[in-house]
Amino acid sequence: MPVWLFSLGISPSLRGPVGYFLRDNVPSRIASLCEVIGPREYHAFAGVVPRGGAPLVARVLLWICGGRYGDLRDWPAIDAWTADIARYLHGAVPAGGSAS
Repeated sequence: MPVWLFSLGISPSLRGPVGYFLRDNVPSRIASLCEVIGPREYHAFAGVVPRGGAPLVARVLLWICGGRYGDLRDWPAIDAWTADIARYLHGAVPAGGSAS
């Protein structure tokens, strides 16, 4: 059965030298899960980073990594990814083909 996995986090929205290095890094727990499940595709999306209540260390790390506060979700990218999945599920993409 085809399975798609996604995660929400800050990594996809990071900028700058440190952020670019971390942005495409798949966390080890997610990589392990992907190995076990064998999803058709895994995609990381940015989420929402609230400004209030973060400890100073977290704010400094966010700044160093080129992060920012706010709603960082990329709705067009999310819509495109889910549309690819829907096309696959409706038979528009052959089983061995690419949904992207």
